[in-house]
Amino acid sequence: MIIELILLTIVLFAIEFTYIKVSQHYKIVDLPNERSSHQIPTIRGGGLVFVIATFLFFLIHQFQFPFLILAVFMAGFISFLDDVKSLSNKIRFIFHLASMLLVFYQLDLFELVSPIYLVLALIVFIGILNAYNFMDGINGITALYSLSILIPLLLTETNESIQTLQYYIVLSVVVFSFFNIRKVALVFAGDVGSIAMSLLIVYFMIVRIIETTNFTLIGLLLIYGIDTIYTLMYRITKRENIFKAHRQHLYQYLTNEAKFSHIQIALIYALLQLAINFLLLNQQVPWYVFIGLIAVFSLIYWKLKWKFIS
Repeated sequence: MIIELILLTIVLFAIEFTYIKVSQHYKIVDLPNERSSHQIPTIRGGGLVFVIATFLFFLIHQFQFPFLILAVFMAGFISFLDDVKSLSNKIRFIFHLASMLLVFYQLDLFELVSPIYLVLALIVFIGILNAYNFMDGINGITALYSLSILIPLLLTETNESIQTLQYYIVLSVVVFSFFNIRKVALVFAGDVGSIAMSLLIVYFMIVRIIETTNFTLIGLLLIYGIDTIYTLMYRITKRENIFKAHRQHLYQYLTNEAKFSHIQIALIYALLQLAINFLLLNQQVPWYVFIGLIAVFSLIYWKLKWKFIS
């Protein structure tokens, strides 16, 4: 297993380096604008390595989890096209919906859950895909935050096949981090990276919820959830187009207005989520404690954000 993972790391480094060179040639770049948190054109789509790692697992490990792999490929494919040339929201939604339905099928949720709860779950989890994408706005945040979820899941996983897949994904994030967690990033994850990663995390999260019947595990995404939901609510009250790019997330205010470095804020978000996740995964947290966590971080969020919007 160790030799396999070492070889995988070498292969993924080679793939990411090659992708950077190809993207430079074809100018697959993210150009800075008034809503960006970067100042120079940067290659986008480096998160393609997450999709490739998933596919390599599928090929090497006897074609396990076929519907999950297909879901990641479909979501990654349409997201990569969106990185190259912007697509309509309707096209992206159709692919996100189809991908999530494949995840549900892989998990046998059509037999385990009533139709009304399936519809609610679809709304929630497709929302998570887009929230993860919205939060991918500064260097290091997608990589570090993803590791804050994946590592606790990996260390507490008992299913060998799922754990092996998690090893593959973690290594792909580590490889991506080498090129992204810098003062000036060489590559961004792009939609392909954030959407594919969020789909995988949703799958791992649902697996653990089914195993434990512990719905507080939705808190594995608590920090992102608070920033996304309150930012969305604030923009709705301001009657803004919620689908239009903006710089009103708390992490964006902290980097753009308060002048914290990208890596500092990415680390803070990741470390907070890491602490929460080890708590949630290592003991059955009562609902009142979980609600208390939400309340505490909500107060922190508004205390910090009020300085920028008041």
